[in-house]
Amino acid sequence: MERTDIRSRLTVEHWDKLPESKLELIGGKLVAGNSLAGSRCLLWTILQSCGPRAALPFAPVALWRQALTKAFSAPTSLAWPGGWQHWAAQIDHTPLLHPAGTRFSRRHQDTFGLLMIGLYQALREDKQQPLGLSIRRFVLRLGEDGFLPDLQVFRRDRLHRLRENYFDGPADLVIEVALPGHEAQDREMKARLYAAGGVPEYWVIDPAARRTDVLTLRGGSYVVQAPDSDGRYRSTVLPGLTLDPVQLWACLDDWHERRGIEDQIVFVEPTGIAIGPSTRRDERERWAWEWRPYTPPVALKHVPISFEQCIGWCPEAKFELIEGLPHIGGWDGTRKTLGLLLMTFGLEKAVQFLHPREWVAPSWRKRKHAAATPPGAMRGGAGPARPPRCSASASVRNASSYSAIWFARSRSTFGPS
Repeated sequence: MERTDIRSRLTVEHWDKLPESKLELIGGKLVAGNSLAGSRCLLWTILQSCGPRAALPFAPVALWRQALTKAFSAPTSLAWPGGWQHWAAQIDHTPLLHPAGTRFSRRHQDTFGLLMIGLYQALREDKQQPLGLSIRRFVLRLGEDGFLPDLQVFRRDRLHRLRENYFDGPADLVIEVALPGHEAQDREMKARLYAAGGVPEYWVIDPAARRTDVLTLRGGSYVVQAPDSDGRYRSTVLPGLTLDPVQLWACLDDWHERRGIEDQIVFVEPTGIAIGPSTRRDERERWAWEWRPYTPPVALKHVPISFEQCIGWCPEAKFELIEGLPHIGGWDGTRKTLGLLLMTFGLEKAVQFLHPREWVAPSWRKRKHAAATPPGAMRGGAGPARPPRCSASASVRNASSYSAIWFARSRSTFGPS
């Protein structure tokens, strides 16, 4: 494989600048680590390590040339390829990225773990009639948005809205554990979106500031719920569910002496308030991973991603660095993430993540190779070539196929087996 296929392998220092391992669909865009700044960092990382030839198959060469023309004000009279190569060599361009925020915090992880275990045990204290179900990092559908809360709770009488790959929201309780630098997103942006989606109760736990915000939905917006006289918070949606932040901070401050108090962080108090009987999960799965062909419609500008596309194409939000290359829920997941990010930003913005000369050289080689391919060669040379299919849907299908071939060949050449 040519060196242009793999520009440079990432180091741990590069990877540490990436956003938190979280992929969400907000406003038709793929949002990584709570912000579009995280999405930009993720796209930059993929292009830096895999090079432009990983992205070129997603759109015709002519569309990439239009993107370069608009992004860098290229003259419309440039000859191809010599004029373009000369023009690109004169451009002074350095991609600029804004910080994506903290990727990892030990205190954040410890807080998340304590709450996850506490909820699991508390909700199942009555094994015959559990109060509900808690799930970590599971897709929550609110309209056409798909969120990935740190934790969420569903009452037992609403489990019929649970699907194999997402909950057809709103959840009864959503919990976000704030990372340093992400406090505004959790307290403001997420609060506004969760309220609009009808989530009745929202907890924001900030371990760095030792702050707990319990928000209750009233009249379409959240109001801050004050703790009771004993310093505890009692849910207004899940009868008896109680949070004791004092015990939470005590466990975090003295991790080795947490035994005996960790089960007092989240628990269920008897209230006598009855809720409906448990319902069963809906077994009629509507959408599943890869249920539809991967054909992302990429254009010069942002193309809104539907929830249907996201749930079918977006991989697990698991960011890994393997042999210096980004794996997002696996190597094929990196390919799918790349297509969704190109839809999010559009080609006009995507080309600005690399220098123009890096786009011009491989796109010329791609066109030259296609021109030199004899008719029928792609089909084993048998018979005349088929007439071109010029429809937009055919172009998208072909782009997806070529991108799959590139990633498959790359995996066999340099990737892990």
